[in-house]
Order: sequence, then structure tokens, then C-alpha cells
Amino acid sequence: MTEDDKILQIMSADGWFAVHRGEDDQEALDPVVCFALVEVTEDGKAMRTVRPMSWADDMIDFSDEADSFSGLVRGDDMQDDEDEE
Repeated sequence: MTEDDKILQIMSADGWFAVHRGEDDQEALDPVVCFALVEVTEDGKAMRTVRPMSWADDMIDFSDEADSFSGLVRGDDMQDDEDEE
């Protein structure tokens, strides 16, 4: 996030997890604390996007900024996948 970007709104993210892949290709799940509606300014144009936020050390930060971030998964979907096996 740059200095010109603004968080416009925070939304609950109950049941969502950020998926991170380590160097050993193992997956780790971090609970998403909230989704942020962010206004991003690029080349003088304002765009809006929704981004996940998780705990990082002692603060909440954007999950998708981590090099290991590989996507999002909803907890209900994980349960459904386990039931199918």
C-alpha cells in the first residue's frame, strides 16, 4: 500500500483464511481478520479493490503482500473438501 492509497471500509471476514506456501511447498493457513475496501491511485487514476488482512507479528497487515501468499479459502469450503475424501 502506498502513501496515496486509502482504506475506505473494513468488512468482517469470518470463516476466511489466507493460504501461504512455504519454500517446502507446505501450505499454512492464517485466519483473515477483515477485508478492506481500498482506493488505490495509479497514474493519477483512482481504483477500488478489496484486500484481505491478517495478523502479522504484532499488527494487522495485508495478507496479499506476503511473498508466500497464494490465495484465499473459505472455511466452509475446506470442510466440504474433507467430507468428499
